[in-house]
Amino acid sequence: MTYKTFADLEFKPFVKNDGCQLLEGTTRAELNFDNRYGVSVVCGDLFLSDGKDTYELGILYDGVLFRGPMAYMTSEQVTSVMIELQTNGVD
Repeated sequence: MTYKTFADLEFKPFVKNDGCQLLEGTTRAELNFDNRYGVSVVCGDLFLSDGKDTYELGILYDGVLFRGPMAYMTSEQVTSVMIELQTNGVD
């Protein structure tokens, strides 16, 4: 099986839920897996991230935040969580 990893995330400028307000200097990527789990990964000073090399990660279920946030995660740690979710879901 081929797993989705950090490299598969497509970061875009973060826009608030109202669709109107861009949060400057922040980016977000969301990826859902076939087993109904997914991740939301954000980067920027407004989040639990250094804005450069670490990320805040939330676990999604059916596209809704299920667990998190996980703070100051490296891209390698994000990949580990993504693979675990694709393999086993959440305990």
